[in-house]
Amino acid sequence: MDDLLSRIEKLESENVETTNVLYELSNHIEAVDARIDILSVETFTKMYELDSFERALAHFGTRVDIIIALEMGGKIDADTAYKNIKYELKELKKLRKKYNKEVQ
Repeated sequence: MDDLLSRIEKLESENVETTNVLYELSNHIEAVDARIDILSVETFTKMYELDSFERALAHFGTRVDIIIALEMGGKIDADTAYKNIKYELKELKKLRKKYNKEVQ
């Protein structure tokens, strides 16, 4: 019984450690994403005169590139990558609808 309790305590401790590491990684990835997004959109904007939808499209491409790189690097699994890309596409579609209403 003591052996079982000690194993449970060890697993709970490892679970807390794993959760903390995942939280730190998530924060780090978000910070890197933000820096990459800023750099890529600024570069595109300087090179070309982009309207709001074109900037959003460039942003989408950058985010998808990052998601694919994370999946290929083993940082996220394929299912998570798929869900993230699906979310990014949904946001891009919302922006396209909004842009089309503004243009008309």
